[in-house]
Amino acid sequence: MRRVMDRLCHEANGGISVMVALLLVILLGTAAIAVDAGAMYAERAELQNGADAAALAIAQECAKPVGCVDAAGIAALYANENAKDGASNVADLTFPTANAVRVQLSSRDADSGAGSLALSFAPILGIDDTTVGARAGARWGVPLSGPATLPIAISPCEFTEDGQWHLLRMKEPGSTSACAGPAGQNVPGGFGWIGNGNDSTCTEFVTAGNTIASDPGGNVAGGCEQVLEDLKTNPNKIMLLPVYDQVTGTGSGATYRIRAWAAFEVGGWHLSPSVKYNNTTGTTTGGLTCTPSCTGIIGRFLTYTTLEDGFQAGGSSEYGASFASLTE
Repeated sequence: MRRVMDRLCHEANGGISVMVALLLVILLGTAAIAVDAGAMYAERAELQNGADAAALAIAQECAKPVGCVDAAGIAALYANENAKDGASNVADLTFPTANAVRVQLSSRDADSGAGSLALSFAPILGIDDTTVGARAGARWGVPLSGPATLPIAISPCEFTEDGQWHLLRMKEPGSTSACAGPAGQNVPGGFGWIGNGNDSTCTEFVTAGNTIASDPGGNVAGGCEQVLEDLKTNPNKIMLLPVYDQVTGTGSGATYRIRAWAAFEVGGWHLSPSVKYNNTTGTTTGGLTCTPSCTGIIGRFLTYTTLEDGFQAGGSSEYGASFASLTE
């Protein structure tokens, strides 16, 4: 009887050993999936950030008057800067159209230089490494239409791209103050509010070549007080604003014909007794002031590429504005 029991115990121990071995394989497989899948997910997120940044940076470069310069170098720089280990591969860099770029990134091991991601647990299952990739596309152009975040139209008389701060005074449609505009037309100077002034978001969608109604009210339009309030703390105070070349009618019946877009860095303003900023100190506005008897905006015109969404290409580049945006 004792021999029988010993034999049964020995067989049971053998069965337990097999079961433990099987469970270990399952546990290691689960660990491989959890740890290595997490590493692959993190790697892909880094590569996607790098691809997005590289595509946008190339689009910004290509939007400049000099065109695309060292696109491959820009792609490598932004790809590596967005990788925690500072290493990634630019697997492919193409220009599908004259105004678009596509960047494909893949893994690169910072230590070995291998074009793959080393895995931690999967080698137990015979899988030593894997390749992870990400792709992004971007486009650029000169805006034809898009959102005027601050719905004002600027006179071409005011445009001077000299890097200096200028005071743009508000002019109501019908003002006698005028200058020689495009094709010798006389157009009012300064700027005017556009749109119906009732949009709580402040933004007006504008298309060059079309006309848009003026907002002759004396108060700051719609939700623009919040837009201006946000500008105070935004380190980037550059926005694209429409430039008009013709004004017809007066008061609530007036319209502006939009010619193109200009890039304008806002430095200060005095639009009402309560809506004002940096209008007296002159600390960042070249000594310019806009006191209570003045209604105006202080700023300067720049050559600039915005990353704001919503712009469509096809406009005139005469005022130095362009855009770049992701497409995929």
